[in-house]
Amino acid sequence: PDNFETLLGNQIFEPCSAFSQSSFGWTSPLPEGFEDLTRSFGQRVLFAAKIEDKVIPATAVKDLVSEKSSQFANLDGNRPSAKQRQQFKEAAFDELLPRALSKHRQILAYIDPLAGLLVINSAVAADVERFVNYLRMTLGSLEITRIDGGLSVIQLFTQWLKRGQAPQGFELADACDLIDLETGASVACRKISLRNSEILAHLDAGKVCAKIRLTWAQTLSFTIDKDLVL
Repeated sequence: PDNFETLLGNQIFEPCSAFSQSSFGWTSPLPEGFEDLTRSFGQRVLFAAKIEDKVIPATAVKDLVSEKSSQFANLDGNRPSAKQRQQFKEAAFDELLPRALSKHRQILAYIDPLAGLLVINSAVAADVERFVNYLRMTLGSLEITRIDGGLSVIQLFTQWLKRGQAPQGFELADACDLIDLETGASVACRKISLRNSEILAHLDAGKVCAKIRLTWAQTLSFTIDKDLVL
């Protein structure tokens, strides 16, 4: 929408409060010091989300629960029940949360209206889902369908290996994952020519390629899997 940046500004990132475990919001996709929430490149619009998660070590919770359980046993003369230990765990979590360390990360994305694409720079399914849901809430509505690579992509990768040639502009690099769709058996090939006879033997035995490493324009190498995740 024309007011995209304004809508993002209505849901800008706010740091976690003392008693909140996580926070999500929109931030500038540009280096520190910039406040713009979007940057346009032609028709494409770059934007970003910021996530803060407080990290409480499981050992810290366990130690505090043990301490509370011991205090209960000394006062009551009986060991706490499972329900009481769960209550101690919840109390320990609430007690530790204000002192927990925070982890911050940024997720970049861009919208290409001409191609009808929303591209999110994350391979973590939970983060992608959270990003899309928050964007939908920010915009009020969002009709979106994930590109499904599926079997056709696997077949495409396998064809490239069999003929020893990637699409125009790309070259086969030095890594791939092969899998037997019936048995689930897999082979991870690393630092090896993808024209190697051993790889062809695996393909002849019925395995297919689920992940492949390519080089673009002799300058950029990347790995792409069957879900089209880089």
